[in-house]
Amino acid sequence: RQTPRDAWPSPELDTLTLGMLPLNDAAPLVVARERGFFAEQGLDVTLSVESSWAGIRDAMQLALLDGAQMLPLMPLASTLGLDGRRTPMLSALTLSLGGNAITVSNALYDDMLAADPDAMAASPTSARALATVVRRRRERGAPPLRFASVYPFSSHRYLLRYWLAEGGVDPDRDLELRVVPPPLVAQQLEAGWLDGYCVGEPWNTLAARRERGRVLIGSHAIWQNGQEKVFAVREEWAQAYPATHRAVLRALL
Repeated sequence: RQTPRDAWPSPELDTLTLGMLPLNDAAPLVVARERGFFAEQGLDVTLSVESSWAGIRDAMQLALLDGAQMLPLMPLASTLGLDGRRTPMLSALTLSLGGNAITVSNALYDDMLAADPDAMAASPTSARALATVVRRRRERGAPPLRFASVYPFSSHRYLLRYWLAEGGVDPDRDLELRVVPPPLVAQQLEAGWLDGYCVGEPWNTLAARRERGRVLIGSHAIWQNGQEKVFAVREEWAQAYPATHRAVLRALL
């Protein structure tokens, strides 16, 4: 049975700082602040726009943020001590499903098209043509192609590796795999430092609109409805401020 609104306990905290990255799926945090949904719950929220997932991780583990938009594997990795200092975290709300894509440079797209037109004409686009490009580059002694995902503990990493392997590309042997923060991937593709990447929006569309890259496949074609972003807090924070935690979740919902 739903608790009447006038029976909701008052938040223990009224001023919060929440972390986010400039990605489309940060929308629930932005809308909750701009439309006054946080304020309706008695919360004065500042959104701290970070430059990387590592920055979000460090700020959360050092208690510089009260909560944050995070990749779903980040709270788990932090809790297990696999990523930075061991800091138990939990996530009670999924912010988004899917929304990632794999984009390659125009030069690599042209090479793939020339290598295997039939594979490139199929939908969704497989990595089969890329496997041919990789083999030809190896035969002539060219350096490995450089692909990026946004974080070691991310769906992007596994989406990219699955797509590559399904098309016959060994992600550990055939390519150089890097970690690049989402706001920098399109810039590095344009500068020629990357040949491709897996990232969330708007960084795929940005490369396409600038005519610097081609979007090959969306994450829904690889893993339908995969959990993509969550709202996370430190476990001790949630235990200390349960009414505040519930107030934040209500505003986001």
